[in-house]
Amino acid sequence: MATGNDAHATSLRHSAVASPQHVKLSQAHRSAIIAGFRAATAAGPLIGDMVHGVGVKLIFADIEHSNHISNVRDAIVLSTTRNAVRQSLLGARPRLLEPVYEIEVLTIAECVEQIR
Repeated sequence: MATGNDAHATSLRHSAVASPQHVKLSQAHRSAIIAGFRAATAAGPLIGDMVHGVGVKLIFADIEHSNHISNVRDAIVLSTTRNAVRQSLLGARPRLLEPVYEIEVLTIAECVEQIR
């Protein structure tokens, strides 16, 4: 499990389906997947703001294991994870949260009507 940028509201869970062909993910792949998840939730698909209140569950990851070009492969895993999470967020009909601010305005008596 990994948390996004907002540790209280966004999480990634890994529960790959057990099968005879199932191979455990390497630490490098896990790190790349977590980094891709964090990148996707740091800048959401609607306005590029942080994503809140989302859980993502990784069910299956089929990554070819080879020893050559591992840095390139990890970058591809990160990028693919980020794109998959972003597309999933878009498919979930996301909503924008409207910020609400309370302000206090100090002014002279003649300007009070203009502020309201």
